[in-house]
Amino acid sequence: MTKKFRKLAVVESKVYDARPSLPRATREVYADYFMINFLGDVQSSLTKSTEQVEKFSQRLLANAAEAFEWSHSVFEYAAEQAVSRAILQRVQLLTENADEYACPSNLSLMVSLRDWLRSEVMSAARYPSRSSSPQHNEMKTSLMAAQAKFLEVVDSKLNWYNLEK
Repeated sequence: MTKKFRKLAVVESKVYDARPSLPRATREVYADYFMINFLGDVQSSLTKSTEQVEKFSQRLLANAAEAFEWSHSVFEYAAEQAVSRAILQRVQLLTENADEYACPSNLSLMVSLRDWLRSEVMSAARYPSRSSSPQHNEMKTSLMAAQAKFLEVVDSKLNWYNLEK
C-alpha cells in the first residue's frame, strides 16, 4: 500500500465516521414511556382476567361439578385481577394530590410500585399460608405469583433503562 493511498483511506474514514450525535432521551422520558405502557398492560390484564372469571361463573351456574374439575386456572385469573386492581388503586392513590406541585413523577411512581410489590412478595414468601383450607392456600400462592409477575416487569424496566441511580 502506498503512502498516498494510506493517507486517502485515513481521510475518507474520518469523513465517513463523522456522524452527528443525537441526544439521548432522559430518564424521565423513559419513565413516562414505561408507565404509559405498564398501566396499559395492567388494564388489559384486568380486562382479560375479569373475562375469564366471568366465563367460569357462567360455567359454574351451568354445571358446577364440571366447572370445579378445571378450576385451577381461575385461581390464577382471580389473583391477577386482584393484583391489577390493587396496582391501579395504588397509582391513583399516589397521584391524587390537592397540590399540583406535589404530584410525583413517573420515575418515583415506578420505584414506589417496585418497593410495594417487593414487600408484598417477600412477606408472602416469608409467611406462607398454612390454612387447613386448600383453596385458601392456593389463592395465597396465586396472589404471590401474580405480584411477582408484575414486580418482575417493573424491576426489569428500572434496570433495563438504568432509571434508578
